[in-house]
Amino acid sequence: MFTSLEIHEFLLNQIGNSKEISDYRNDSVIISESTICKDQKGLIAIDNIPKNSVIFSFRSEVTHARTRTSIQVSADSHIEPSAFGMYANHSCKPNCCMYAQLRDNGASGHIVLITTEPIAKGEEITFDYACTETKLTPELRGTKCLCRQFGCRITMKGYVDL
Repeated sequence: MFTSLEIHEFLLNQIGNSKEISDYRNDSVIISESTICKDQKGLIAIDNIPKNSVIFSFRSEVTHARTRTSIQVSADSHIEPSAFGMYANHSCKPNCCMYAQLRDNGASGHIVLITTEPIAKGEEITFDYACTETKLTPELRGTKCLCRQFGCRITMKGYVDL
């Protein structure tokens, strides 16, 4: 959807040079009770957020372990999200898109979550797990999707299961 250059420009324009762009979280988003997943936490907008806004950006060491919360950055490489990023939940009709890139000759990965539409105050921040994961972990694969969006796939799936 966006090129690497556009993502870099979003980061510089929204975060500026005063903060490290690889470790950023949007102040208009908090961790709170999920509106999608009962008895779980999610990322909730506390202000209206415009389209093309960076929700978070982080960099982490690469691992080859696929976990419930990891983000896939290449065929066999994953990174664990920040304590903030791990609360971004799935939707079959998400309001954000996750961008992943390997860095440092594959030793680390950089993740950026950007809004694809305006997000209203009180709305949960979501992305489609099938856009980052070829396969989901056994505990997520095939479980009931809770997004309740028009066109919901009913069950959680990775890209290869679509």
